Amino acid sequence: MPVTSVLQNKKLNYYSYVKKVIIIIILLFIIIVALLWLWNNYFLWQKNSGYLADYELIDGPVRIADNAGQSSGLTFDASLNQLYVIVNSPQQIHRLNASGEYLSSVDLKGFTDTEGIAFLGNEQFVLVDEREGIISWFTMNLETKTIEFKPDQSIKIFPHNVGNIGLEGITYDRQSKQLFVVKDRKPKKIYALQWPVSDIKQPVINTPWNAEDHPWWLVRNFSGIHYHKESGHLFILSRRSRTIIEYTLSGQKVGSFSLKSGSAKLQQTIGKAEGIVIASNGTLYLCAELNQLYIFKKRTNY
Repeated sequence: MPVTSVLQNKKLNYYSYVKKVIIIIILLFIIIVALLWLWNNYFLWQKNSGYLADYELIDGPVRIADNAGQSSGLTFDASLNQLYVIVNSPQQIHRLNASGEYLSSVDLKGFTDTEGIAFLGNEQFVLVDEREGIISWFTMNLETKTIEFKPDQSIKIFPHNVGNIGLEGITYDRQSKQLFVVKDRKPKKIYALQWPVSDIKQPVINTPWNAEDHPWWLVRNFSGIHYHKESGHLFILSRRSRTIIEYTLSGQKVGSFSLKSGSAKLQQTIGKAEGIVIASNGTLYLCAELNQLYIFKKRTNY
């Protein structure tokens, strides 16, 4: 056989071998991705436990508002029996009644990336700006149409813009007068600070526990937080893990609530949950992208 033919055969065999290796790598990649998807959506499903163990979906997804493109956080005013949903596209706050029906909107001006909101009482609210790591406070009543960003009513937690992994949610414990704030990931963090702060330029900010202690595949990120005064616990929403985790204030996990299909009468998995609040009557509300509200109640309540 001529030398050229031998070389050509070797070359063809080499290309055939490389092609097979590439196909095998692609197939392995597809299998790994599929296994990870199954693990996250099915195998990690656990029986609901803790305070929310007996909660079930009673309504949802409910459309929040015509233009609530990215609903990001929730809070509840018991005195008015109203929900407030903050969105970051466009930047607005929507008022809803306790059934989730739209009432009105407030425009936000001068903010960058509004994510979480909390009601402090007496028409006082706080919100967080994700990328800049800013906590802002303001007054809002039924006549309010616009809220403007004010540097002298803001605290900056991050020294620079951290991108789309910053502050995601905020909540308030009236008894201890503390704000609790969650950072999304890289790393996941929980911040606590006394309210009102004595020095807005150098606020004292604590981390009650190391949120990275838990395996990342169980709690992949933080997307919302709610302090529940009846139990004295924090309920932290994880969009990526599709779950709510119930913690003591020292970081001990005492319960969880799955947002996956088949749990709590959910027909579909809530894939982009961003905001959480438990109303004074015990009703659990979740908001999710895009433009969705979910309402859960304990089975004995209805």
